[in-house]
Amino acid sequence: MSVKKRMIIAVVSMLGLAILGGGIFLTLLYKKTDKVVQNAYHPVTSTKKEKDTDILSFLIMGLDNTEARNLGSSRTDAMMVATLNNKTKKITLLSLPRDSFVKIHSNDYQGMQRIEAAYTYGGPKASVDTVSKLLNIPINHYIVFNFNSFQKVIDELGGIDVQVPKDFEGPILDTGKKVQFKKRAATFKW
Repeated sequence: MSVKKRMIIAVVSMLGLAILGGGIFLTLLYKKTDKVVQNAYHPVTSTKKEKDTDILSFLIMGLDNTEARNLGSSRTDAMMVATLNNKTKKITLLSLPRDSFVKIHSNDYQGMQRIEAAYTYGGPKASVDTVSKLLNIPINHYIVFNFNSFQKVIDELGGIDVQVPKDFEGPILDTGKKVQFKKRAATFKW
């Protein structure tokens, strides 16, 4: 893979992660969580039955799989921990680099591996257990998105309008066709 392609993938991945983080923050802020999560790949799921607590932690996972790709197994290309502190009214976000070499905690695999592989070895439970043990914090809930559900969340929050100053072609998709961008001015929704 060329350096240019790697740079494009890295920039798109970082932008996607930033948008995901912003989307999650806005979702919580505007109390649309229930409506948005119903459209997600997996709903918000509790990992433990606990009494009300002042601090709640969510593991947010973005999968590399979609219905169109049908990879059979999935890895988490993006992982973020959101911690909500009800006493201080603060939200803390921590992004976990997918290449972090950690001990995987799964019924199917025990050993060192990249953190993104935890999902492959045991789904959400293995990812939650791995992150919980890595950070030494309880993970109360988790959310799993694939790219299709990520688009649904963005649309549910009002979408993103982008100014395209001139026509150009984007990357080649899995279908073998290039993405076409046509010149268009930005529109803003108030």
